Amino acid sequence: MYQDFQDMEQTSKQASRKAYLEQLLGTPFTAGNEVRALHNGDAIFPVMLDAIHASRHSIEFLTYIYWTGDVAQEFARALAERARNGVKVKVLLDAYGCLEMKEKWIEVMKEAGVKVHFFRPARKVLYRYDKRTHRKVMVCDGKVAFTGGVGIAKEWEGDARNASEWREIHYRIEGPAVNGLRGAFWDNWAECDALPTDPIEATHPHESKNTALLVLRSGSDSRVSEVYKALHGLISQAEHSIDIITPYFVPCDDLLALLCKKARHGVQVRILLPGKYTDQRFERIESTRYYSKLTKCGVEVYLYQKTMIHTKLFLCDDDMVMFGSLNFNHRSVHQDEEIGVIANDPALNSQLMKSFEADLSDALPVGETEWAEPSLWQRVMHVLLKPLRKQL
Repeated sequence: MYQDFQDMEQTSKQASRKAYLEQLLGTPFTAGNEVRALHNGDAIFPVMLDAIHASRHSIEFLTYIYWTGDVAQEFARALAERARNGVKVKVLLDAYGCLEMKEKWIEVMKEAGVKVHFFRPARKVLYRYDKRTHRKVMVCDGKVAFTGGVGIAKEWEGDARNASEWREIHYRIEGPAVNGLRGAFWDNWAECDALPTDPIEATHPHESKNTALLVLRSGSDSRVSEVYKALHGLISQAEHSIDIITPYFVPCDDLLALLCKKARHGVQVRILLPGKYTDQRFERIESTRYYSKLTKCGVEVYLYQKTMIHTKLFLCDDDMVMFGSLNFNHRSVHQDEEIGVIANDPALNSQLMKSFEADLSDALPVGETEWAEPSLWQRVMHVLLKPLRKQL
């Protein structure tokens, strides 16, 4: 009987938290979704490529990063092959994030009939050039979608075995939430080309399993972004634990204060960040500004030692999960177009918590590293970087 009461109480809390987030974000959860977490390039890229090869009607592909490597070639050729076989393939590349992409792969796709656009190139929107689309979305036949942090580049190839193979989690989604991810693509595509006027094929993703998902699309022109509201809402609702993995940690002041408040009130707060391996050294230096304040109020900060960790993951208590393209930094909160997915699913939370704990085994508490207290040169850099915080 007591266990039944506990289960009822937990179900009530979950329903209350779902309702709170729906009201805060103005978007409902959809039931009947299936989420599959894919770990590192060796698992991520084959599943994405299989979905491309299996597409019969349409592929919408949006990414912030498309650089070099074998995987860049594989994706270009796979998308081109589908276009030659009559599939409507649309590719949207961020003009800044994809600067390193080889022109050869763009031509391979265009010659095959792929419609390729660049989002906000400097020559067209100079005054908005610092507002990027950081979204990573792929939708195949309107039934299967992918999102997370992976970029199409050699850095993500492999299985995070060494410093040259980045650590990442990407997600495969089936169910009604696919329409939300598809909408995120069209949201950015509308700036570059006309929206479709005829019915889009296969826009009725079937209900797959029982995960409730809320898809949030955060825009770069919003005064208060959906990313900010989601992070603030999840942190404020946490009762027992908050676990965060982010490659770039430059928090705004009120979210930093809220994390500290939760830690002081007994919530276990753990943050896992890159250690010595990172692709953004200025952001890493800026993030050291917050280590002392966080640890003094009880937040546990860990630095990943194995390779660059590019995972974006937020776990709240034992039932809520948020993933997508968003980082815990100013750019994601205030500057960029982002995609986020909130899952209300204890099973998915438990699965990803095991992954989080495994990653902690390859990390050190910040107090055991050279980053425990800022050095003199780091403090000087903090002063110099302060005017640039909103760009980090």
